[in-house]
Amino acid sequence: MGTTPLGSWNDGSAKRAIVGFVTSAAVEGSPGFVAPMDRAAVFDDDGTLWVEKPAPVQMAFVLGKLAARLPRAERTGPRPRGRARPLP
Repeated sequence: MGTTPLGSWNDGSAKRAIVGFVTSAAVEGSPGFVAPMDRAAVFDDDGTLWVEKPAPVQMAFVLGKLAARLPRAERTGPRPRGRARPLP
């Protein structure tokens, strides 16, 4: 990988844009300079933005999708005792 910024990336427009932006933001006196106290960046392993612990978010998504697939009667709770369940 070496010491080149994003050394494992192929040279292309995305890599050049990111390196250019970071360089501009980090060099004091450049038009795009951002003071260290004002900087914030979050990247996941693949470069996407994501929460640190995704399991609760994923579980909420899955449960929401499952609930939407249930018929309305089944979402409201159990049926009263002694009542037959209709055949599908």
